[in-house]
Amino acid sequence: MSLIQWNIRGITANHEQIKILFKETNAAAICLQETKLGRRLHNVGHNYKLYRSTPLNYNYAQGGTCIIVRSSFNHKEIPINSVLQACAIRIFTHRWVTLCSLYLEPLLENRLHDISGHPRQLTLDDLQGLINQLPPPFILMGDFNARHTLWGETACSRWGNLIEQLIDNNNLVIMNDGSPTRHDIYHNTLSAIDLSLCSSSIRLDYVWSVDDDKHGSDHFPIHLSYTQNIPSSCLPRWKVSEADWISFSESMATSVDVSEFSSATAAYEYFADTLLQSAHSHVPRTSGQPNRPVVPWWNKSCAVHRKITRICYKRYRRYPSDVNRISFCRARAKEREKISLAIS
Repeated sequence: MSLIQWNIRGITANHEQIKILFKETNAAAICLQETKLGRRLHNVGHNYKLYRSTPLNYNYAQGGTCIIVRSSFNHKEIPINSVLQACAIRIFTHRWVTLCSLYLEPLLENRLHDISGHPRQLTLDDLQGLINQLPPPFILMGDFNARHTLWGETACSRWGNLIEQLIDNNNLVIMNDGSPTRHDIYHNTLSAIDLSLCSSSIRLDYVWSVDDDKHGSDHFPIHLSYTQNIPSSCLPRWKVSEADWISFSESMATSVDVSEFSSATAAYEYFADTLLQSAHSHVPRTSGQPNRPVVPWWNKSCAVHRKITRICYKRYRRYPSDVNRISFCRARAKEREKISLAIS
């Protein structure tokens, strides 16, 4: 079980990639930034629920955050009152945890004003006001567009210094390991501007890692994998249609006489043990793990072109050149075309 955060750079353009991520990781929830939904509605399917931040008053869709959660997990929405683009839910995985998806857009300070109506900068109070609304323990995930050496950048920005103060004031833990989270293929630059901050009491519950595939965005999805296996709610079932009944019958044959047992209880225990041993040897069982979400349109052509896109991207990362960049862009466009054809 895992949680995912990702700057999707347009939920409509990369909607199919969300389904692929759910399919590959069996994630409980995905926190998305830069959804670019505006006031439009978005259908995520009957197995999921979507919670989003309040749309901005712009003439075109930009920014925005949302959380898509699997309906099978017990959860509830946490209302957020903030000038920042944020949304939050309370979800039960191995314990109750608050998830908050935050997007600090680069032009954020263009829409912030003081009580007199004059433009103002982002302040620590803006961030603290958000933190105060999150029931602990919580995980604050998002694209902060903030730079600091604490999480892998080579320099510190003003926003980065604000985040550092926020971490110190609230005893938060940076889950990042210093790996880059964004790759600008046109300038071939890497940055670590996507952060995962959590309450200190749950830091050891998760392993933080970056995906090796951008899935159509310029940011890598970030995985927060739970460190221990969560007991499954599904019980293993016997696959009686695939059983070897001949071998099962032979293993059940016994020459033990009933009179050899001291009591009926002893005879019953012997019979039950023999039955279970034979069943485990000759009747297969299901794994007991919940089924991963089904992506009915996924086919061999999608898988092949997805693999080609990954190969082209890795080649460009290793040998950056215009030829390799164009090759990757073409492979990515071809993959999207194949996915669109499969869906239609």
